[in-house]
Amino acid sequence: MGNRIMTSKGNTIIDRFSRSAIAVTADVKVINKEQLLSVKEEHNFKFISSKLLQQTDQHYIGKEGIDKALIEVNYAIAETGTVVLECSNEQIRLASCLAEHLYVLVKASNIVECSHDIVDFMAESTKAQGGYVAFISGPSRTADIERVLTVGAHGPRELTIVIVTDL
Repeated sequence: MGNRIMTSKGNTIIDRFSRSAIAVTADVKVINKEQLLSVKEEHNFKFISSKLLQQTDQHYIGKEGIDKALIEVNYAIAETGTVVLECSNEQIRLASCLAEHLYVLVKASNIVECSHDIVDFMAESTKAQGGYVAFISGPSRTADIERVLTVGAHGPRELTIVIVTDL
């Protein structure tokens, strides 16, 4: 599976999040602000939504789907390795579910210890009609009654979480 990178410090919130995300088979990369543009340039993203990159390139998502999408998430939860995305925008919601390989950007300062730390964010994000928040923990995995595992049936086959430090 791709590059799984953790810092050597051991028990920072970034390290705890990284360990949890890797446990649910996500790839994790920790980069600094200067490396941010190289992430975008290394891949041919069909869909980009990021304030950090100051870019929104949201192509219409049709039957053909999306190979790679890059989306900035609102929070990450260290306890579970989960990323949290407010996606009332239908195109962002579709991209997060239909991309074969989903890349997400999260600011290191937006990594919290547990889901209780984002209660106010959840309340604010869902109070309006049509408010929608997605919790994504690793690539999509599902199994049937015969225990046959399918990856990517209800979401991305691969998930790469890019943590941006030095902001």
